[in-house]
Amino acid sequence: FFIPTYGSLIAAINFDLSGTTKIGKYVLNHSFMIPGIAATGTAVVTGLGEQHDRVELLSLGRNQGKATALRHGFELAIVEGADVIAMMDADGQDDPTELGVLLARLDDGADLVTGARHEGRHDRFIKRTTSRIYNGATGWLSGAPGKDFNSGFKVMRADVAEHAAPMMYGELHRYLTVIAHWLGFRTAEVTVVHHERL
Repeated sequence: FFIPTYGSLIAAINFDLSGTTKIGKYVLNHSFMIPGIAATGTAVVTGLGEQHDRVELLSLGRNQGKATALRHGFELAIVEGADVIAMMDADGQDDPTELGVLLARLDDGADLVTGARHEGRHDRFIKRTTSRIYNGATGWLSGAPGKDFNSGFKVMRADVAEHAAPMMYGELHRYLTVIAHWLGFRTAEVTVVHHERL
């Protein structure tokens, strides 16, 4: 379970790390990547790691971007033998208790599932509008199914992460669903609750 963050510090860690280690048949191994975060952010994650053995800090030393952070996280998860990889942003807008909804869709046959912010999206008007344009254009040009490609709340089979990891650089994390679709994986979306940014 990877939470790449820069600036918006780990607001999403609002669940019981010692108790939320299993969702259905899935055992969670929480790993938090901090690409170039301030020293205070590193201290928070290090402190969580001292309290909970399932919290791990993967520091990239400086901000190398979200795609690079995801590539390193995917590679680490694969080396450690993960079957399924979950990722979400650290701004508190996604709810980790909804992982079960995404995992259920994975069990139904999808290879990558996006938590789509279709209803009650808590972003500024300009962000919602540009996102709508981006998602429409991305779906039309790529042929990939979906309406919220840029959502950072996703679960995927390790095979997807392994094949997509080499393409995670620059801004290509925004196209993870498209990349998976083009590689022949089955992609899907489920609607999730979207909270105010913390």
